[in-house]
Amino acid sequence: MSVKIRLSRVGRKHVPMYRIVAVDSRKKRDGEALDMLGTFNAVNSTIVQFNQELYDSWVAKGAIPTDSVKKIYRLHKRTGKDTASETPPAKTKKSPATEKSTIEKPTSGKIVSAESDVAKVKKTETAGQPEQAAASEQTKK
Repeated sequence: MSVKIRLSRVGRKHVPMYRIVAVDSRKKRDGEALDMLGTFNAVNSTIVQFNQELYDSWVAKGAIPTDSVKKIYRLHKRTGKDTASETPPAKTKKSPATEKSTIEKPTSGKIVSAESDVAKVKKTETAGQPEQAAASEQTKK
Protein backbone atom coordinates (compact mmCIF):
# COMPACT_ATOMS: atom_id res chain seq x y z
CA MET A 1 0.00 0.00 0.00
CA SER A 2 1.48 3.33 -1.09
CA VAL A 3 0.73 6.14 1.36
CA LYS A 4 0.79 9.79 0.31
CA ILE A 5 0.56 12.92 2.39
CA ARG A 6 -1.68 15.26 0.43
CA LEU A 7 -4.40 17.88 0.69
CA SER A 8 -8.08 17.07 1.08
CA ARG A 9 -10.45 19.93 0.32
CA VAL A 10 -13.00 21.10 2.87
CA GLY A 11 -14.83 24.41 3.08
CA ARG A 12 -17.42 26.23 1.03
CA LYS A 13 -17.55 27.20 -2.62
CA HIS A 14 -14.90 29.80 -3.48
CA VAL A 15 -13.49 29.58 0.09
CA PRO A 16 -11.01 26.69 0.00
CA MET A 17 -9.71 25.12 3.21
CA TYR A 18 -7.57 22.01 3.09
CA ARG A 19 -6.81 19.22 5.51
CA ILE A 20 -3.33 17.78 5.33
CA VAL A 21 -3.91 14.03 5.44
CA ALA A 22 -2.06 10.75 5.12
CA VAL A 23 -4.05 8.60 2.70
CA ASP A 24 -3.71 5.55 0.50
CA SER A 25 -2.73 6.83 -2.96
CA ARG A 26 -5.57 4.86 -4.62
CA LYS A 27 -8.27 6.67 -2.64
CA LYS A 28 -10.22 9.71 -3.86
CA ARG A 29 -9.05 13.23 -3.05
CA ASP A 30 -11.64 13.70 -0.32
CA GLY A 31 -11.91 10.00 0.53
CA GLU A 32 -11.13 8.14 3.72
CA ALA A 33 -7.89 9.28 5.34
CA LEU A 34 -5.55 7.25 7.52
CA ASP A 35 -4.55 10.26 9.64
CA MET A 36 -5.10 14.01 9.71
CA LEU A 37 -1.88 15.99 10.09
CA GLY A 38 -3.15 19.58 9.95
CA THR A 39 -5.22 22.21 8.18
CA PHE A 40 -4.33 24.95 5.70
CA ASN A 41 -6.31 28.07 4.75
CA ALA A 42 -5.72 28.69 1.05
CA VAL A 43 -7.53 32.04 0.95
CA ASN A 44 -4.86 33.87 2.94
CA SER A 45 -2.15 31.14 2.78
CA THR A 46 -1.95 30.47 6.50
CA ILE A 47 -1.36 27.24 8.34
CA VAL A 48 -4.19 26.83 10.81
CA GLN A 49 -2.78 23.70 12.43
CA PHE A 50 0.18 21.42 11.67
CA ASN A 51 1.33 18.37 13.61
CA GLN A 52 5.00 18.02 12.76
CA GLU A 53 5.50 14.87 14.87
CA LEU A 54 2.82 12.99 12.91
CA TYR A 55 4.23 14.30 9.62
CA ASP A 56 7.73 13.10 10.51
CA SER A 57 6.45 9.70 11.66
CA TRP A 58 4.53 9.14 8.40
CA VAL A 59 7.54 10.18 6.31
CA ALA A 60 9.71 7.79 8.36
CA LYS A 61 7.24 4.99 7.58
CA GLY A 62 7.60 5.70 3.84
CA ALA A 63 4.75 8.12 3.08
CA ILE A 64 5.43 10.41 0.13
CA PRO A 65 4.40 14.07 0.54
CA THR A 66 3.06 15.92 -2.51
CA ASP A 67 4.66 19.13 -3.75
CA SER A 68 1.99 21.32 -2.18
CA VAL A 69 2.40 19.60 1.20
CA LYS A 70 6.18 20.06 0.95
CA LYS A 71 5.63 23.81 0.47
CA ILE A 72 3.34 23.94 3.52
CA TYR A 73 5.90 21.98 5.56
CA ARG A 74 8.66 24.42 4.56
CA LEU A 75 6.41 27.34 5.50
CA HIS A 76 5.81 25.71 8.88
CA LYS A 77 9.53 25.15 9.45
CA ARG A 78 10.38 28.71 8.39
CA THR A 79 7.85 30.34 10.71
CA GLY A 80 8.49 27.87 13.52
CA LYS A 81 4.82 27.73 14.47
CA ASP A 82 1.33 27.89 13.02
CA THR A 83 0.86 31.12 11.08
CA ALA A 84 -2.77 31.45 12.13
CA SER A 85 -1.69 32.22 15.69
CA GLU A 86 0.16 35.31 14.41
CA THR A 87 -2.84 36.85 12.68
CA PRO A 88 -4.62 39.68 14.52
CA PRO A 89 -7.95 38.92 16.20
CA ALA A 90 -11.13 39.45 14.20
CA LYS A 91 -12.92 42.77 14.51
CA THR A 92 -16.05 42.78 16.61
CA LYS A 93 -19.31 44.10 15.24
CA LYS A 94 -20.72 47.31 16.61
CA SER A 95 -23.98 47.08 18.43
CA PRO A 96 -27.04 48.25 16.46
CA ALA A 97 -27.63 51.07 18.96
CA THR A 98 -24.31 52.73 18.10
CA GLU A 99 -24.61 52.39 14.33
CA LYS A 100 -26.61 54.84 12.25
CA SER A 101 -28.89 53.00 9.97
CA THR A 102 -30.21 54.46 6.76
CA ILE A 103 -33.56 53.85 5.21
CA GLU A 104 -34.26 54.58 1.58
CA LYS A 105 -37.71 55.93 0.83
CA PRO A 106 -38.79 54.69 -2.60
CA THR A 107 -41.15 57.61 -3.33
CA SER A 108 -38.76 60.48 -2.67
CA GLY A 109 -35.51 58.78 -3.67
CA LYS A 110 -33.72 60.36 -0.69
CA ILE A 111 -31.75 58.50 1.92
CA VAL A 112 -32.76 59.62 5.39
CA SER A 113 -31.32 58.46 8.69
CA ALA A 114 -33.63 56.36 10.83
CA GLU A 115 -33.01 58.57 13.85
CA SER A 116 -34.59 61.62 12.19
CA ASP A 117 -37.65 59.54 11.18
CA VAL A 118 -38.10 58.38 14.76
CA ALA A 119 -37.87 61.95 16.03
CA LYS A 120 -40.51 63.09 13.49
CA VAL A 121 -42.85 60.29 14.53
CA LYS A 122 -42.51 61.19 18.22
CA LYS A 123 -43.25 64.87 17.47
CA THR A 124 -46.37 64.01 15.52
CA GLU A 125 -47.57 61.61 18.20
CA THR A 126 -47.37 64.23 20.95
CA ALA A 127 -48.58 67.15 18.87
CA GLY A 128 -51.04 65.15 16.79
CA GLN A 129 -53.35 64.01 19.61
CA PRO A 130 -55.67 67.08 19.49
CA GLU A 131 -55.60 66.92 15.68
CA GLN A 132 -56.69 63.29 15.75
CA ALA A 133 -59.71 64.18 17.88
CA ALA A 134 -60.66 66.99 15.45
CA ALA A 135 -60.19 64.69 12.49
CA SER A 136 -62.36 61.98 14.01
CA GLU A 137 -65.12 64.55 14.67
CA GLN A 138 -65.02 65.64 11.02
CA THR A 139 -65.41 62.08 9.82
CA LYS A 140 -68.44 61.56 12.07
CA LYS A 141 -70.29 64.53 10.48
